[in-house]
Amino acid sequence: MFKDIYNWITAISTFCAFCVAWYQLNKIKRTESSRFLLELRESFSEEKRWKIHCAIKNNTTTDAIYLQENKADVDDYLGLLEICEEMLERKTLSLDSFKNFYHYRLKYILRNDFMIKKLLDDDISYWPKLYKLMNRFPDLKDTYYKTQEQILFWERIEDV
Repeated sequence: MFKDIYNWITAISTFCAFCVAWYQLNKIKRTESSRFLLELRESFSEEKRWKIHCAIKNNTTTDAIYLQENKADVDDYLGLLEICEEMLERKTLSLDSFKNFYHYRLKYILRNDFMIKKLLDDDISYWPKLYKLMNRFPDLKDTYYKTQEQILFWERIEDV
């Protein structure tokens, strides 16, 4: 009889320990996810990336000249978006978080003539993660499938 009580106490204690460990693990996971988001925000806020972002967003002739003169910084900016795709694949960044905080950046890229021409001129193998990221969001294609360059762009990346 005492052995049965001992077994029950052991089973209940083990279950409680498992529940506490599961709770702690989820808490750590949420904390890490928040830390990744803050680090990503800092990365996008670096001065050179912020200037590229503003030039892409504003989409003027002057901005196109700036982007043309700073191609390495444009590549760096696009590379950071590829890191976002990698984080999505590894599940260290949720799709909802990306959509809430960074999706609009893809919209700015897709409505910017210089950026579309640049992506069409670059070898398709240069930006596989970026194209995969863009393909995650069907709304982008629905919205930015109007000009000849945009149509060519989407046809080019649809199977990536």
